[in-house]
Amino acid sequence: MTSLGGLILLSLLVLGGCAGATPTPQPTDYPLHESWPQLDIHWRLAQEAGTARAAGLVVRRIDMIREAGLQLIGLDGAARIVSVSQPVRVSWSGGWDTEPFAVALTPTGAEQRYEVRVLSVQYRGHAR
Repeated sequence: MTSLGGLILLSLLVLGGCAGATPTPQPTDYPLHESWPQLDIHWRLAQEAGTARAAGLVVRRIDMIREAGLQLIGLDGAARIVSVSQPVRVSWSGGWDTEPFAVALTPTGAEQRYEVRVLSVQYRGHAR
């Protein structure tokens, strides 16, 4: 009986832990979307005092992609780049095609809109 009670308690703890888990974000959870030949980017922009931050998911369309470089850019009304972030790397090491990313920049004040751009794509089996 003791082992049955322990098994029931363990089952309840496991189920309770799963019930409180946060759901995994999905691409449809984000309001902004960029499509590139190799990748789809789904993101949300947050503007705080002195910072513009993009966070979301990048989905590879080709499973041979191992890494991508992303950058947030600010554009003025004439679509000229007026601010840029440092590049961030997103890496795929497992079988998942979706990875989270976050990137931020310091706005100049001339930005009318923002975009997340792909700077580079590295494939498995290729040297950097």
